Order: sequence, then structure tokens, then C-alpha cells
Amino acid sequence: MVSLFATCGHIYFEQKVMAIKICSKCGLEKDESEFHGSGYKKKDGTQSLHSWCKVCVANKPSYQKEYWSRPENKARKKRNAHKSYLNNKEKINHYNLEKNLKRKYGITFKEYNVMLDQQHGVCKICGKAPIVKRLHVDHDHKTGTVRALLCTQCNMMLGATRDNPTILRLAALYLEEHGCE
Repeated sequence: MVSLFATCGHIYFEQKVMAIKICSKCGLEKDESEFHGSGYKKKDGTQSLHSWCKVCVANKPSYQKEYWSRPENKARKKRNAHKSYLNNKEKINHYNLEKNLKRKYGITFKEYNVMLDQQHGVCKICGKAPIVKRLHVDHDHKTGTVRALLCTQCNMMLGATRDNPTILRLAALYLEEHGCE
């Protein structure tokens, strides 16, 4: 590419060298502007480019979609995923727990364990250890503030009364009137 420019009555020619790249799909030589960036940087700091030109990428049939839609490949993918889960079950469950605690309640697994130690591993309301799994994080649904760790039954009880202390007091009176302790 040649461009002309003039300064102080002098005419200068400037020749810019076009960077050429060969598309690995169609095999045509094209300017680098015809290629998408790959998202990676080279050692010299410049942008690395995709090996296929923009036209070939746009016309590419969905090989993966076709491949994974075949019944034998669906079954294989499912088997491999299940095998991977079984091999990493503890790690995956811990990761999911950590992610859910942070997303739902804004606490880390470490903070959950501190609360658990402070409550001596038992429910804050009934004082019983969890029968299945772990204690639930109780929180104020209006403010999102974490209150304590509860067993499934106590957590469900608060949920059923919509965290209303008046309903809980009336329920306690009802039970006392009918001879329950």
C-alpha cells in the first residue's frame, strides 16, 4: 500500500507493508485484518490471530453440534461426565458448597465453619446435631443478614411461619394448652 503526503513543498512516498497471513481452512493469502484475534498475546505483546479467516469462521458448519447429537457420542459424553464426577465427587461438592455459600449468603466456607464451631456443631434452636448433611444457614429474608445455623426441621419451621415471632408464640401457646411440653 502506497500513500503520498506533502510537507514544506516536498512530496514524500510512504509504503506500508501489509501483513499477510494464510488461512489454514481455505488456504488463501489475506491481510491480517481479515482474521479475528485469538484472545492470546504473543511474546512480543502483539495480538495473536485465529488460524481461520473471518469468512471461513462465518461459514463453518457446527461440527461439534453434529458430533454430540449422535446417540453414541451422547452416551459416551454422559458416561465420561459421570466417571469424572465420581472420581472428583468430594472436590466438586466442596466447590459447589463454597460457591453457593458465597452467592446466597455472602459467607465463605471458613466463616461457615467458624459459626459451626461457635455453635458446637449443633442447631441454634433445638441444640441437636444434624441427622443428614449439614446445618442450614438461617438468614433474614428482608436484609440478607446471616443469623445462625439450623437443622432442617427448625429451618423449615421458621420458613413455614414466614419468620414471624407472633405466629411462633401462638403455636407455643396452642401446644401448651393441649398438654404438649
